[in-house]
Amino acid sequence: MMVICQSRPEIDIKEAVGVYEFSVVPRSMFAADGNMLHSLEKPDWIKTCSDLADHFTVTIFHKYRDADEVRVIFDRYDVPLSLKTATREFRQRGLEPISYKITDTTQISNEPFLMQVPMKRLLAHVSTKDELTQYLASKTLEKGRQNGLHVVVAWSSKCRATHQDMAYLDSDQEEADTKILLHTVDATASGAKSIKIFSPDTDVWNAFLQADEDCVTALADLGSTILPTAGMFYVIEKLVCQLYLPKTKISSLKDLRWLLFRRKQAESE
Repeated sequence: MMVICQSRPEIDIKEAVGVYEFSVVPRSMFAADGNMLHSLEKPDWIKTCSDLADHFTVTIFHKYRDADEVRVIFDRYDVPLSLKTATREFRQRGLEPISYKITDTTQISNEPFLMQVPMKRLLAHVSTKDELTQYLASKTLEKGRQNGLHVVVAWSSKCRATHQDMAYLDSDQEEADTKILLHTVDATASGAKSIKIFSPDTDVWNAFLQADEDCVTALADLGSTILPTAGMFYVIEKLVCQLYLPKTKISSLKDLRWLLFRRKQAESE
């Protein structure tokens, strides 16, 4: 990029860095041939989606058996114009993914040479991911009712529970990260004295540490209008700046990217 800018003075490097995202991905996430390594491990005895659902629900209910209420929150995969679309298409390397129907008897496997569908191929199509989250959500609620547990599950744009009407928490937000914020606020308002949050995504913790009341309100308002308002954009953009650079006074992603780029260049020199 810098070489190009030296030979093309008409390119505004500050504008380019500020507008277009640059990212660094740890090498440990990739195999020797450059393919990304995905964590798809599951017990060998799981052969069907029914087995997977049993393992999923038993693990969750055992791990959180001391909780008065358990909330399971999934990402959305039914967003037609998702910001993740370009990333997903890039990972497919031009190959058209296959959509599979998720039922109790759908055959799945970690071994590509078996007759079952390998997990990596199964999860390649966004429609299959959407069906799988719906399937696991349904099974989680079903097992919760059978065991007399208080379970809340949020998937797609829906939110349902085994013990009360939770439709007021239906949300169009795509990421589970922001939905977790909303459910934490709701649980607190419902009288929860202690809340434990478990997530493999570290972005969740950063969001909790940096989000203020204005941000939670803006996140809650997402989906209430056809397009986000300028006020929503401003507050959420400010939060993103705080996530990348705590205590910063910068509120523009464009300015933040330029600052981080200059700082990284100074360190390399």
